[in-house]
Amino acid sequence: LELTRGTHGVAYRKLDGTTFAPTDATKSIARELAAFLTALHTFPTGRALEVGVADRSGERMRAHYRDQRWPQFRERVLPLLSAAEREQAEQHALGYLDESRVVSAAALVHRDLGPDHALVADGHLSGVIDWTDAVVGDPAIDLAWPLHGLGDEFAAALLDAYEGDVDATFLERARF
Repeated sequence: LELTRGTHGVAYRKLDGTTFAPTDATKSIARELAAFLTALHTFPTGRALEVGVADRSGERMRAHYRDQRWPQFRERVLPLLSAAEREQAEQHALGYLDESRVVSAAALVHRDLGPDHALVADGHLSGVIDWTDAVVGDPAIDLAWPLHGLGDEFAAALLDAYEGDVDATFLERARF
């Protein structure tokens, strides 16, 4: 990593690749992304916290969701949905506040993984950019886009190669 601090921001060495396109949703890239996410999610959380990554795990995650995200969700998202969709979304959202769903296995997470932040070069994942939202938190958030935005074949290949603990509750959180 090459880092240059200046008076107007921070600059990093440019990574090869272009942002993820629909044609990049191949099984081989799914496996590469799974390997990346496995490495990220097994990085020692204590070390991440030591270097200043915010802790959004356990009760901190619930408090952040309850005090910041849920009011925004209620104000900005729920009004856009039909009554039936609103009820279902509200049930899922409130599930995050249920103590039984507090994530016990927190991990270092990117927290903004999507096509604009995954780079591909020559048919391979070449980098993941924009780490400004990274925290120690729920690893399910990093699987939301790859599992639900790139098709069933990509999702199956990713889940097959991902070495984290994935159960029904994890998949539900990733979907939400």
